[in-house]
Amino acid sequence: MLYTMVSLILLENLTKKNIQYDAYNIKLLLIGRINTWKGHQLLIDSLINADEHSKGELPFQLRIVGSAFEGYEFLLDELKTKINDNNLQNNVKFYEFAKNPSEHFSWANYIIVPSSKPEPFGRVAVEAFAMQRPVIAANHGGLSEIVTHGCDGFLFLPNNVDELVETLLSLTNITEPGYQTLSNNARAKYEALFSESKYQYNLINIILGEK
Repeated sequence: MLYTMVSLILLENLTKKNIQYDAYNIKLLLIGRINTWKGHQLLIDSLINADEHSKGELPFQLRIVGSAFEGYEFLLDELKTKINDNNLQNNVKFYEFAKNPSEHFSWANYIIVPSSKPEPFGRVAVEAFAMQRPVIAANHGGLSEIVTHGCDGFLFLPNNVDELVETLLSLTNITEPGYQTLSNNARAKYEALFSESKYQYNLINIILGEK
């Protein structure tokens, strides 16, 4: 199979090193324009639910990167209202769309893709792997093939708050060595399947009629 190639400017300064991991302050990143199917509402509802189950302070920080599509500004307002009503304004921050999101990837421990509808490919997940970040994703569409549950990320039942909450809370049980394994596996999968060199190699084999 010839996967889509992902060659990123943000990889230029990538250095392979261990990523700091604190199970009491887990950093989540959602990159995507705000609309009705990217899963923003699902994720906020899950954080609210997780907060109710947490002992003490909620152990998650979330960055949402991406503005609302024209005509969908009300969705952003609804998200902010729900966040404020549940006292999560210190846990959830919004950022405008960034052409080069490497700063956000570098900040995060996990990239989360909670789309309510199937993603045809899942480019953000591959970008996350390129940046050595494990992915938490809804188990449908291209994401089901990209993410290997328990190896380089975690999959949850789409549109299911309870299962996403369970997945999020399970992250607090992961040790730093365990996280580094997930992280290294994510980068290894990028290099094995999605890098520019791998794409060129597979393309040449297809042209030559080789397996």
